[in-house]
Amino acid sequence: HHGQIVEALQQIPASRTLLALLLTVTSYLLLTLLDQVTLRAIHVTLPYRRASFASFVAYAFSHSVGFAAVTGAAIRYRLYSAWGLSASKIAQFLVLGTTAFWLGFALVGGVWFVKDASNVSEGSLLRTPRATFCLGLLLLSLLSIYLVLCLRRRGRRVLRWRDQELPLPSASLAILQTGISSLDWIASAAVLWVLLDQPEVSLWRFLGVFLLAQVAGVISQIPGGLGVFESLVLTLTGDAHPTPAIAAALISYRLLYYVLPLVAAAALFSARETFDRWPRVERVSRAM
Repeated sequence: HHGQIVEALQQIPASRTLLALLLTVTSYLLLTLLDQVTLRAIHVTLPYRRASFASFVAYAFSHSVGFAAVTGAAIRYRLYSAWGLSASKIAQFLVLGTTAFWLGFALVGGVWFVKDASNVSEGSLLRTPRATFCLGLLLLSLLSIYLVLCLRRRGRRVLRWRDQELPLPSASLAILQTGISSLDWIASAAVLWVLLDQPEVSLWRFLGVFLLAQVAGVISQIPGGLGVFESLVLTLTGDAHPTPAIAAALISYRLLYYVLPLVAAAALFSARETFDRWPRVERVSRAM
């Protein structure tokens, strides 16, 4: 009942909300670093203030609106092209940036599923040990293949498809991307874990719930995975927590990690676009 949810929202300590907010800031900061490393991988030098601006705005929109291939890509194309990047470089960044984002999921999710396979009897999310282990092994295998490709000599670190070429990062940059992305996934999961405030559920145990729910939300292509993410979290954790408390934590998480950054990103992006176009507006107003 909505009254129970309101009561549960009021019971979330301010200290937990503040910690969740700090973790949200940490997650978005890690994403800006991830974009900076990806720019280095395609041999593009861009000031951090510009790279971080594009990263924050693009991720805030793609996280909340969904369709990252359209929303985040369009914003980055608008900003990067204005800063002198060619269309081919932007395309390379988008492919490698998307790959880098999921490298962390492959590492964290792969380790989680492989480790969870031996603890099925202790309340695992996936009841079949073999399926759990195979899923983790698949993720780690994909990550290993990518890193092996990046280990090749510089002249051979190129993927070709028809007349298109995609240069791969060096092994050191690929490892750095994986590390930063992994920390981002953990930080974003910790935001919701902190708001749940359930000491009997460790962050590691909750991480599997979060990863599965996020993937389900992405696959659904519903903006921000709204409803799909929440439903799966409720389903997978309903036995461990009171439902009103979970619903309240999910609402707080949605506000802190999605709505607040989206509002800030929209304001910053609108201000930049207005500032860039202000001379044209003045010329039009004078002509009228």
